[in-house]
Order: sequence, then C-alpha cells, then structure tokens
Amino acid sequence: MTTPTTSLTFSSIQTEFGGANPISISEYYRGAGGGYVPAGQATSATDGNAIATSGAIRIGTFRGVTKTVGVTVAMAVTPTQIAGNANASGSVNATFSMLANGTCTGSATPITDTNDYSANWASPTTAGIGSSYWVRVTPTAGAFTSGTSGTWVSLSSGQAWSKNTTGSGTSTVTYTLEISSSSSGTPVLVTKTGCRLTYVHNYVL
Repeated sequence: MTTPTTSLTFSSIQTEFGGANPISISEYYRGAGGGYVPAGQATSATDGNAIATSGAIRIGTFRGVTKTVGVTVAMAVTPTQIAGNANASGSVNATFSMLANGTCTGSATPITDTNDYSANWASPTTAGIGSSYWVRVTPTAGAFTSGTSGTWVSLSSGQAWSKNTTGSGTSTVTYTLEISSSSSGTPVLVTKTGCRLTYVHNYVL
C-alpha cells in the first residue's frame, strides 16, 4: 500500500508501517523507535524530505510513501576500471554505471586491464528501485570526461561516469561514491572512497 498524499492520518501511517494502539508518532522515527520505519526508507516524493531519525517529525514526510521492505544498499567492492590501448593513438574509454534496477556495470575499451565493480548496489535487485535512491560521486583527483559529479542525482533512470581520451599517456580520476535514500543526501547509506577510472595508452599485454 501507499499512504495518502492528502488527508493523512496517524492511522494511515500505522496501516502502512505497522504498530499498535495507542499510536505514538515517536514510534515512526526512521531506523529507530519501534523499528517500524526502515533506515533506508524512501523519501516522500510529495514532501521531498526524509523521515526524521530523531527530534521533531514532519507529518508531511509520510505523505505518499510505501514502506521500503527488505532492501539492502551496499557496495561489495570499490569500483575500479582501467582501460588500455596498445597504440599511442586511438580512443580509450573507461566507464562505470549504476542502473535503476540495483545493478552496476563497467566497461574498459579497447583493452581491459581491470574491470572491478560491485554486481549490485541494491539487494534484492528490483525494476525501478533506483527511483527511491540518489547517488553522488565527487572527484578527489582528476576529472570525469562525462557524467554528473559533485551533486546528488536520482538513480531512477541510472547514472554513468566516463574517463576517455584520444591522447597518449596515463590519466586517472579518483572519486568518492555515496548513496542516499534522500535527494538531500540525508542519510548517507553507503560511502566508497578511492574509486577509480583510468586510461592507459601504449598498454603492453
């Protein structure tokens, strides 16, 4: 079910998340209280704010939400792609993608030296699960050739970041990857540092 977007009542919150009478709003802190609201609960698209973990609770944050059940957001490894080219000329591309169904993909062309990424960022993977999560990648060294960085972006249609060149030599972008259940970035559910995209020209197998 989903809570109403208008005429929201305490009983409709209880119906969606569980609980017993008498109803106490303090039972519905996210990730705390009576345990009724999961830590990874998706943010209300109607209100746009995350359900509070402590202190004051905005009733509006419960408008139009469906209880998030059984979703684990994690990254098993630090995403790394190294692309190579045996020639001094020609294009080289390394790309890391997070898909809307909870999986990750990577590519390194034309020669793959390393292609290491978490197969899933959400478990279980589900069509459209990305609509409940946001990602931010922040370069700590170097810069991406393409892809949004430094700001929270929705995973509703997936996101991709690339490092490519037609020049020679070696270049790397190192970045931090964060995943949140809120467009504001609160809470941060996953942080992975030291992620890399690298291209190497004059690569020798």
